[in-house]
Amino acid sequence: MTTADLSRTSAGSAARADLRQSVVLRVRALTKHFRREDRSIVPAVDEVSLDMSAGEFVVLLGPSGCGKTTLLRCIAGLEKPDSGSIEMYDRKVYSSAENINTMPEGRHVGMVFQSYALWPHMSAFDNVAYPLRARKVASGEIAGRVHDALRTVGIPELAKQFPGQMSGGQQQRVALARAIVSNNNLVLFDEPLSNVDAKVREQLRIELLEMQQKLNFAALYVTHDQTEAMALANRVAVMRKGKIAQLGSPRDVYDQPNSRYVSNFIGTSNEIPGQVVGEEDGFLVIDSPIGTTRAIGAVPGLRAGSKVSLVFRPERCALSANEPASGNRWLCTIDAALFLGSHTEHVIHVGERAFLIWSSNDMPFKRGETAWLSVASEHLRAVPAEEG
Repeated sequence: MTTADLSRTSAGSAARADLRQSVVLRVRALTKHFRREDRSIVPAVDEVSLDMSAGEFVVLLGPSGCGKTTLLRCIAGLEKPDSGSIEMYDRKVYSSAENINTMPEGRHVGMVFQSYALWPHMSAFDNVAYPLRARKVASGEIAGRVHDALRTVGIPELAKQFPGQMSGGQQQRVALARAIVSNNNLVLFDEPLSNVDAKVREQLRIELLEMQQKLNFAALYVTHDQTEAMALANRVAVMRKGKIAQLGSPRDVYDQPNSRYVSNFIGTSNEIPGQVVGEEDGFLVIDSPIGTTRAIGAVPGLRAGSKVSLVFRPERCALSANEPASGNRWLCTIDAALFLGSHTEHVIHVGERAFLIWSSNDMPFKRGETAWLSVASEHLRAVPAEEG
């Protein structure tokens, strides 16, 4: 993509620059309920609050049924919430208290759907031009903006092709071109890469991130794919049962989970049950089935008597032949050692508890050998044992 291409495509870039440090989306206490066939009420979105700045990439991550797509559709105006408020560009587009509910076309956001949602009887050009025509943009301007958008997503040669003549990846690029052609400062993505194969998905992910950064639009992106979330996001909102369980940078969410749910959903984690017995040098002292440990408290309010789970990542620990001089350490037995190229995956047990450990290949251990497992206190996190 040339500099000239970018300058033509980002006709609204000056406006985006003005918004760069501003809040483009503000969601407050948003709630949406659905009624099941048995008449029971399900809170699909439960008191969610979220701010997004211009140029930010926020990913809503969670399993099916956690509320992430419903939240996105409420923001887009495709679902009407029950209560709360949504503000875009300092303008309220939904407020239960003020009886405001702006229609989707009045919210000035782009959206890329999981199913592409392309008109099958329209060419790529006409699909991309559709939102401009709906907004009554001058016909003389439409052609230039559509061709620039198609060029930006790398398919200018497909302008006259129909969706049925395109691959899934090409259709996805048309859908993205349609989302960015209006120069919206906020674009919503509902699992847009789930219908393309793994190799194409990886390439589209890279291209999407490059376009988002160059055009500087804010992106709110729904996925259940942890790798996708980590690769794309400035911040990840891990959702559970209609609520945001944790919101933070990918590294913070991965390294500093605040609950068993987040720890187990993001990546791979080991767990040890325990109970807080005190505090020492800024660490919690935990009594556990494999001995007394020191760990970081993941949330405020953990004190003596609190039941916790100790969680740690497979790569945030070490195996050694000799006992470490200090820190959390346990004698273990190697149950399996799997060479995986970049590292060796060890299945071990300490007492009656099994753990998964990823270690370098410098000191491989074999099945049946004993070794010392050590975890630094700053990598061992105490999270509440029970979750509401």
